[in-house]
Amino acid sequence: MRFFLSLTVSLTVAATSLPHAFAMDGEPPLERTALTAALDTSPRVQAARAEVDVIEQQHRQLEAEGGWRAFGVLSGAAVNEIEGNNGNRRYDRLQGDIGVSRPLLGSLTAQRKALLTLERQRVRAEGRTGEITETVGREVREAYAKYWISDRRYRLASAWHQRLSQRLEGLRSQVGTTLRASEFAEARSALRLARENRRRARNDRQMQLHALEALLGESIRPFDPRWPVERGICRRAGVLLEAALAADPISDSARREVALLLERGTSGLTDEVQSDLVLAHTQTVEDWDENGDETSVGLTAEIPLSLGQARDARRNLRNAEVLQVQRRIEANRQALRGRIGVAMAALRNTTQARQAADERLDQARDDWHEERRRLQSGLTRSPMPALRAAIRWYEIAEERLEREAEWLLARAPLEGIETPGCRTPRPDAMDMLREEIPTS
Repeated sequence: MRFFLSLTVSLTVAATSLPHAFAMDGEPPLERTALTAALDTSPRVQAARAEVDVIEQQHRQLEAEGGWRAFGVLSGAAVNEIEGNNGNRRYDRLQGDIGVSRPLLGSLTAQRKALLTLERQRVRAEGRTGEITETVGREVREAYAKYWISDRRYRLASAWHQRLSQRLEGLRSQVGTTLRASEFAEARSALRLARENRRRARNDRQMQLHALEALLGESIRPFDPRWPVERGICRRAGVLLEAALAADPISDSARREVALLLERGTSGLTDEVQSDLVLAHTQTVEDWDENGDETSVGLTAEIPLSLGQARDARRNLRNAEVLQVQRRIEANRQALRGRIGVAMAALRNTTQARQAADERLDQARDDWHEERRRLQSGLTRSPMPALRAAIRWYEIAEERLEREAEWLLARAPLEGIETPGCRTPRPDAMDMLREEIPTS
């Protein structure tokens, strides 16, 4: 009965926690939290933050260029003045002008508007950075779950292939007596399938490792993955939506943008007056020794003829900008509501499929126990019914891992939402073994 004990142990490999004996040599354990904590190294996150940095530098540059401005002009000329009685006076002139100027009224408002535009761009870029960080975090969770599934599938296929190959060696001598050649060929086909599943799982495992490396932008050695579920997920849609909205970087950036627009205040008549204050000093040098200097104070102003209409247009533009951002907030809210609804429905479906797969696995195990009992009691002479039941148990274990993968991927979009007011227990890993391992 050594085969039956080995079969039970090998199929147990598909459980979420494995004995140390099944751990791959040289592969240290690595928790998922260690990977999600390294999102700052992601090239996509760094690229998004670089965009924020550029906008901040543009804002500082424009801010430094505002306020008082100094100017200087140096000009030279050959002057030919026509005097009375057809007399001319020719001389050379050198003139230098220096001074300072400062924008006032509408000119100052224009500078502040340019700064506000850059500030709005920075807020939006920060929102996009947060969104990209969340997206990369979700993709890391998905890649880790796929890595975990591939790792478990590889271990399951390896253990099953080893036990089945050993069993077939013992059955080879029974071909032609209690075992037909076609039945032996059927068992060998199951062995080839296990070998193929092992090869595919190993390749999938390596592929997901490359996916993690691409997401985080750093080299990652093969590791022993842990159960990729850290906590339960709230099942109350309203609580999930409010928590998602509170933490959503796009909604947060839009709310900050509305606040910036409202802080600008309403438009007045002076905002339409383009004015500058100019303080200048002029020094003139002529070759006739008629030198001189002049200090002046000037105030320039440009006023549109339709002053009231221009003011109303500016006010309407500000209101339209506020409304635009508010509409964007509402559109994002509805999109988020839809995504959460879809994710919750997918989680419910995959949870039910996961439970059904667990029940089918229990039934396959019971069927194998029954065929083993019949073989031990002599009710059947051929080992093929028990072997077929064992093969079926392995196939159901493979199917259960598929359902487990779907369930883990359905959880990924919701796992990043913190809901402290809706505490739910951490789900148990699906354990394939529901009773003690048979000893006979």
